[in-house]
Amino acid sequence: MKIGNIVILPWDRKNFIPRVIAIALAVSWVCWGLVIMHEKHQLQARRLERQEQQLRQEEQQRREAAYRQRLMENDTRRGTRNAADGSVR
Repeated sequence: MKIGNIVILPWDRKNFIPRVIAIALAVSWVCWGLVIMHEKHQLQARRLERQEQQLRQEEQQRREAAYRQRLMENDTRRGTRNAADGSVR
């Protein structure tokens, strides 16, 4: 294995410490990549959940507006209300 200008012979006893350091660097690099991928997936899941929540909220507002509009249409069909006594003519 070659790191920069240093050549590490894999099974030489003199190279035990550099070999351990090289293996530790490789393992830490892989773990770092896995952590980044995991965080990326978490961020995407949060973003999708926020979008779904926003769509649900917009749908709820649309339904409420349609319901209010139907109520107002029903009130106008029944007649006008007298402000003094609240009766319908």
